[in-house]
Amino acid sequence: MNFLPSLTKQNHSNLSNIYVYQAQGGVNIDPTNGIAKAGEIGGQVDFFYDFKKGSLFGGKYGTKIALNFSNWYNLGGTYTFEDQFGNYAPNYKTDFFSSKQKYYSDYNIEISKKFSSKVNGSLSYINQYYNNRYITGAANLLIKTNIIAAESTVKFGKSKSITFGLEHMWADTDRKNWFSSSIEYNHNANWSVYLNDMYNYGYDINEEQISRGVDAFKIHFYNLGGSYKKGSTRIALNYGRQRGGLVCAGGVCRFVPQSTGVTLSLSTSF
Repeated sequence: MNFLPSLTKQNHSNLSNIYVYQAQGGVNIDPTNGIAKAGEIGGQVDFFYDFKKGSLFGGKYGTKIALNFSNWYNLGGTYTFEDQFGNYAPNYKTDFFSSKQKYYSDYNIEISKKFSSKVNGSLSYINQYYNNRYITGAANLLIKTNIIAAESTVKFGKSKSITFGLEHMWADTDRKNWFSSSIEYNHNANWSVYLNDMYNYGYDINEEQISRGVDAFKIHFYNLGGSYKKGSTRIALNYGRQRGGLVCAGGVCRFVPQSTGVTLSLSTSF
């Protein structure tokens, strides 16, 4: 109920989902932190191109390229904190089709290729801009990232496959650089197991962070688990370390505490 999905690409790599945009549908005029915003203006553009099989760039099985560009801004206009008598009376008047502070941008390119009947892979580059102060109202940080992600799937027979993934993120502020690796084995349409690790090796205690004091050291966020799916019901069990702070999945974000332990989840639809 009342959920506003953000109109940005739903990236599937681990590191690209650390700084995820959340739709800004409300009004916030706060003199204590200087934030004045009333909604959002922006959008995204997708471009897809398939190189034909047998062409120079298509090769034997063809090659696909996907480009995505998204930008979001605060609505431009006049924002006031006080009335003519100096009393706190927040008010605003936005201009038609105008923008002010930049909230977020995501520019990315993904190249996908099938190398044989059993092996395919993809390579992605992602550039992000994240204005934490205006998106969350918390720490006054502008975060710029560059992310490279590579993934490959090898099939065995009709139903078995193994997927490998490697990622790296360069960030100029907050917890800075991250490295991620993952491996997933799918036994069939029902059973799968996985192992992944996100290593934040760029942490600097002297730098300002969004969540200061949360996992205040260089740290591995490892997870091992598996799932079973039958029809519309899925049960999953995993053990590992949860990154504290904002966690996003499928465009839905929530703040979670850092933790280490066992997680059991059950989902179904009817």
